Amino acid sequence: MTAPMEYLEHELIGLLHDVRTTNSLAIAGLTLVLIEHLANFRDEVPLFLRFYQPA
Repeated sequence: MTAPMEYLEHELIGLLHDVRTTNSLAIAGLTLVLIEHLANFRDEVPLFLRFYQPA
C-alpha cells in the first residue's frame, strides 16, 4: 500500500515543481514585455499618432 502512495507523492512534487517553473517563466516574460514597453513608449506614441486620423 505504501508504494502507490510514494509514487503519487513523487508525482505531485514533480507537478508542483513544473507549475512553479511555468509561473516563473511567465512572470519573467511579462516583466520583459513591460520593460520593453516602458523603454519604447516615447518612440511608439508619435508613430501611433502620426498614422491615427480621427474621423
